[in-house]
Amino acid sequence: LVLACTFAGKNDMSGDTAEQAELLKLPPRKMAARMAKLAVNKPLNKFIIGNLAMIMASFSGKSANVGIEGQSVACNRHNTLDRLASIKAPTLVIVGTKDRIIAPISSEVIAKNIPGAILIKVEGGSHMFFMEMKTVFNQKVFDFLK
Repeated sequence: LVLACTFAGKNDMSGDTAEQAELLKLPPRKMAARMAKLAVNKPLNKFIIGNLAMIMASFSGKSANVGIEGQSVACNRHNTLDRLASIKAPTLVIVGTKDRIIAPISSEVIAKNIPGAILIKVEGGSHMFFMEMKTVFNQKVFDFLK
């Protein structure tokens, strides 16, 4: 099992960062452009930026508003903290230390509660460090899977 840039429940320490919580209060059109910038910490190549912008632009339609609202409700209700100890699969929890969407400490909470989990913190990694720092991310995941 590989868990990246995620949380098991929201509380005072775990879940959204303060920046993400503020972002979620915005109308979808404004949220889309700002979220794309919040998800990364350094400029990405044009292909990734173009696709990320296209994906975020899709959040501006009426049906997207319903989707965003549904995702927001699901994220706010998500709480699996009490079930983490039942995970028996070898588990890697990997996070970027500069994730501005999900508080990096969320990964520490997950790793601490899954028996035998390995926690890797990628220094300077954003919420999308798997694209920004793909060589580092892929190597860590491949090493774990071996």
